[in-house]
Amino acid sequence: MKSMIWKSALAAVVLVTGTQAASAAEKLIFAAQSPAGSPNIKFYGDWVDRVNKASNGAIDMEMRVGETIANFGNSYDRVQNDVVQVGWMIPSILGGKYPLSDVISLPFLVDDTVACAIAYWKLYESGALDKEYHDIQPIDTECGGLTFTHFHKPLQKSDDLAGAKVRVRSKIEGQIMQLLGATPLTLASTEMYEGLRRGTIDAVNTGYAGFPIYKLNEVTTYHLEVPLGSAPMMHFMAKKKFDGLSKEARDVLMKEGGLKRSKEMGEYMAALEQKYRDEGVKMGHTYVQLSPEQLAAWKQKITPALNEWEGSRANGKETIAKFESLYKEALAGK
Repeated sequence: MKSMIWKSALAAVVLVTGTQAASAAEKLIFAAQSPAGSPNIKFYGDWVDRVNKASNGAIDMEMRVGETIANFGNSYDRVQNDVVQVGWMIPSILGGKYPLSDVISLPFLVDDTVACAIAYWKLYESGALDKEYHDIQPIDTECGGLTFTHFHKPLQKSDDLAGAKVRVRSKIEGQIMQLLGATPLTLASTEMYEGLRRGTIDAVNTGYAGFPIYKLNEVTTYHLEVPLGSAPMMHFMAKKKFDGLSKEARDVLMKEGGLKRSKEMGEYMAALEQKYRDEGVKMGHTYVQLSPEQLAAWKQKITPALNEWEGSRANGKETIAKFESLYKEALAGK
């Protein structure tokens, strides 16, 4: 009799323990990589809250601010090593690891941040980037604003970059700047402000969306608005970690991520672009666009870089064509 009671009690314990294990929330650390108080923190925090609520206990996501736990230079490794579970990265700066994703960085392909983000996600969904993303799971895709060249002081001639020291974010940007007569330099995002203030660099290639984080409106006055591409960005997880989550957790991340979140990211970035451009206008900054003739001359000058990009990648030409098609569809559907 005692044996039967003991077995029944043990079975009850196992049942309760198993139920608790099955329902335990997946603990995920989300590395926001933005300083406390920046616009990103509220925007990302709202998304974290939304994911947690939608998961009904399947996910317990915690956001960490700042770059102490992860930054754009090491976020891939931090995610793969399970230091953080959801990271933010710029694929084009990771030493050629994502050569086709860098299509977003090509000049003159995009002039709309929302359509760019949508097209990037659909390019991923098409399978064109499968070989590159074999060990990661994108949660959303983003275009980090339209890349323009922002100067500390005005140029004497708007289409002449000869001698200018310009901070670039990728190989293709560096090649383009060289072909246009400038000297490309690599510099961490956190060093842009001091570089411009001290004269170590004359200009930075970036989008207006990053201005509030790095206070660039304080150290730039002249903005050359030539669409030199964008920066491919994404929030992502390690594939092995994502695949190991419960189905409920995976479904929530893809429902609150994916195309829906990519579009939201595009809209958010576009709003930031407009806001911080408007701020510069109020500060008396100068905004310059090239004439059609000047643009044609620039396109001619940078042709060797585009040819090299296309020829150095398997399916480079096809990827450009696919992205252009998806971008046009996204523009038409806005």
